[in-house]
Amino acid sequence: MIWNLLASQPEIALFASLAIGFFIGSFKFGPIQLGGACGTLIVALILGQSGARLSPDLKNIAFALFIFALGFTGGPQFFANIGRGWRYGLLSVVELVVVLGLVLGAVALFELDRGTAAGLLAGAATESAVVGTASEAIGKLALPAAEIARLQANIVTAYSVSYLFGLAAFVAAVGLNSGLAAVVTVKNSGLTIFLLGAVVTILPLVLTMLFGRYVLRYTNAALLAGALTGSRSANPAFGGVLDKAESAVPTVPFAITYALANVLLTLLGPLVVGLV
Repeated sequence: MIWNLLASQPEIALFASLAIGFFIGSFKFGPIQLGGACGTLIVALILGQSGARLSPDLKNIAFALFIFALGFTGGPQFFANIGRGWRYGLLSVVELVVVLGLVLGAVALFELDRGTAAGLLAGAATESAVVGTASEAIGKLALPAAEIARLQANIVTAYSVSYLFGLAAFVAAVGLNSGLAAVVTVKNSGLTIFLLGAVVTILPLVLTMLFGRYVLRYTNAALLAGALTGSRSANPAFGGVLDKAESAVPTVPFAITYALANVLLTLLGPLVVGLV
């Protein structure tokens, strides 16, 4: 009966996904906290099995607001720090290049489709904005509607799996509209996506850390950790860094790399769709 109610009244599914998702995301498991966005997406994928479908106009409006908020908050920091914080920003660029290279390598080896590749990038980089920009780019492709829906669902599925390893109205809408197709994707290639997510999440982080330590000569662990968490847009991880550092030292490098990562990673969604 609840399933039928959600299918006939998708607004209930939307707000239920937000409420339950943020509730789940508020819990910490050791140093790990999913956060509201990932929690909402997981719940939305589950409730999406009911067949609840939201209007594409609602998703477009919510995504436009999300991108506006991202640019409005990150833009000033991006331009203010792009000159003086270039050494910290270089860490973001290095990690971005490594992540992109690994994703494209995975595409060549495992013949991933555009949606799965974009979702893998979004989850490994813990950047939910990539889900939206890649979905929008796929929606503009000259493909049948069913194929576009399948690729967009694959973005959400790959993002969910790889993000879970690595570490909201729009996220809820995407999850609800992709829930049924996501089950098929997980059955077909869930283990592959999980393992790829592990590699694409961990390897760039390790390589970027080594680059910062031995090439840029960062000997202060707090500064380096702040820059690394910012380059991943990883707020929960940054909270853990602050707790360990017991000071505000990591804040400056985090602010610089966080702003750069938000801008650059968001632009990668359409790029991956175009390259695959």
